[in-house]
Amino acid sequence: MKKTSLVIFNLAEKQAFATWVADCWKKADGQSITLPAYFSLQDDYESFNLKKNQWVTDDEKWSY
Repeated sequence: MKKTSLVIFNLAEKQAFATWVADCWKKADGQSITLPAYFSLQDDYESFNLKKNQWVTDDEKWSY
């Protein structure tokens, strides 16, 4: 029987990964895009706002 494992990120790992993605996004001139841009881990309730460099909840992300 094949075992599956879940990858659970702690807060420090989650922040480190978001920081890395944000740095790559900035190097690719992502700030020039006028639309909102977010990064999130699968099935997470938070997203990282790449333009504002901060975490937001799904509710905050979808409220205009």
